[in-house]
Amino acid sequence: MRKRREPGPAASQIPCNSQAGILISSMLIGAVIMALEMVWSRYLIPYFGDTIFTWASLISTVLIALMTGYFAGGYFSDRHLNQRGVILILFFSSVYILCIPLYCDKLMVGISSAIIDVRYGSLLTSLIVIFIPVTILGMFSPYATKISIANILSSGRGSGLIYGFSTLGSVAGTLLVAFFLIPSIGSRKITFIISLVNVLVVIILSIDNVVRSYLKGKTMPSLSVKYYLALLLIYIALMYINISGVTFASSDLFYPTKDYAYTAQNDSLLSSQYVGMLESVESQYNNIKIYKSGSYVTMRFSRANSEFSESTINTSNSMELPSSYNRSIMAALVYSPDCKKILMVGLGGGAITRYINAFMPNVDITNVELDRDVIRLAKKYFYIKEAQSFRIIESDGRIYLKQNTDAKYDLIILDAFRGGYIPFHLLTKEYFSLIKEHLNINGCVVLNLHTNSELYDSTIVTLKDTFANIDSYTDGITIAYDGQKRSVDSLTGNAKTIQDKYGFYYDMNKIIRLTSDLTYNPDAKILTDDFAPVNFLDAIARHNRKQL
Repeated sequence: MRKRREPGPAASQIPCNSQAGILISSMLIGAVIMALEMVWSRYLIPYFGDTIFTWASLISTVLIALMTGYFAGGYFSDRHLNQRGVILILFFSSVYILCIPLYCDKLMVGISSAIIDVRYGSLLTSLIVIFIPVTILGMFSPYATKISIANILSSGRGSGLIYGFSTLGSVAGTLLVAFFLIPSIGSRKITFIISLVNVLVVIILSIDNVVRSYLKGKTMPSLSVKYYLALLLIYIALMYINISGVTFASSDLFYPTKDYAYTAQNDSLLSSQYVGMLESVESQYNNIKIYKSGSYVTMRFSRANSEFSESTINTSNSMELPSSYNRSIMAALVYSPDCKKILMVGLGGGAITRYINAFMPNVDITNVELDRDVIRLAKKYFYIKEAQSFRIIESDGRIYLKQNTDAKYDLIILDAFRGGYIPFHLLTKEYFSLIKEHLNINGCVVLNLHTNSELYDSTIVTLKDTFANIDSYTDGITIAYDGQKRSVDSLTGNAKTIQDKYGFYYDMNKIIRLTSDLTYNPDAKILTDDFAPVNFLDAIARHNRKQL
């Protein structure tokens, strides 16, 4: 015999919240959920990459948490509808969100080190960190729906209003964080704002209940002033711990170092023998750090528990190219000895284009860089100055070519990295074909590639499927071009010609001899816009197999 279901609470037992209070709270909680989802991606990506795996893990976690919250909220709203409990769990979620920056970095370093597969690492991290607060926030919807229905005595309209206002808040939270907050402030500060908005919901519900009860002449709710003050004091104490600087002393992503900005009035730091970090910036796309050691200034991108050098200059010798791959990449100039137009995708500290512009001032150089903070820091610390023949464009390297259909170049340099890897849409056959369309006759493209993963194999196979010839140089420098294969004699002759003409600091006659054997797996898969698991392939080391 089936057990009879226990009836839900009577209408008189339903918490006394106004329709306006419930709708505003639903809208704010919708905003909190989506804002937390967006900002959590900024925590994940430096450790697990900006890949489809990371986003799938993030979205799946949020959906699982909401599903759990809806089930649990529906159950408790029918059997244990109590505003003290609702306020308490919402307050707990606020505290939980507030504390995320306290432990998430160490957690992700540990998980990313223990679990090599980014799919499972990002999923586990998301479940540990955001499952609980999103579940709690999801529990509010059934509670709000029940009160809304009781207020207007219409189940359809009552639930529709909750869903509508909640979705409106979700849209607002998504756009606010993505369009304005992430480009303006760090993810940890955004996390604090999200927590504060969640506390605001607790305050709105509490005040609304007190006022509504008073106006209806009901007995004041059991939640006393002391109870509210206790919760508020606990939250303020936790906020103070978070922002005091003690916990975050090791996290330069949230607390930048002292402002040692280079200005026209004071360049003493750049000209000194200072050793240490000059500036740390969490941009829209990268975690950027500027270091100085003696006369050398280096730009690095951090990802997971690693840092990747993007560019280095010697402030005492502007012509020096300290990074060996920068010198190797100059071999591409030999393939187009009459070069008149160059496009470079990726700026870094601008060492490559600055060097070329110094010796070939009449060559038209366009440098495309997506990250405006990289551009700003390159100008601030690496002496990058635009001129009539050298311009920097803030854009995506692929979008720029799409938008400038008539532009043709003698040389295209691809050196766009985001924390150790090239974005997948800049390594596909479709993009290489687009580059090919923008090359003049006898033009070439040169790429800076990592050779120690299976991504290198797939990149070479994709290049060979697009271009007729591939030449390899030291440090992973790869040159692709159509037409007749360049002979050693022709390249040697070109090197002597341009060295005599331009007087490069590094002798082109020596650089052209920095060739290396092109070893790769011809069975690797071609990268396309439809299939380009760049981060997955980049994580697979090339070892224990024959190199061809």
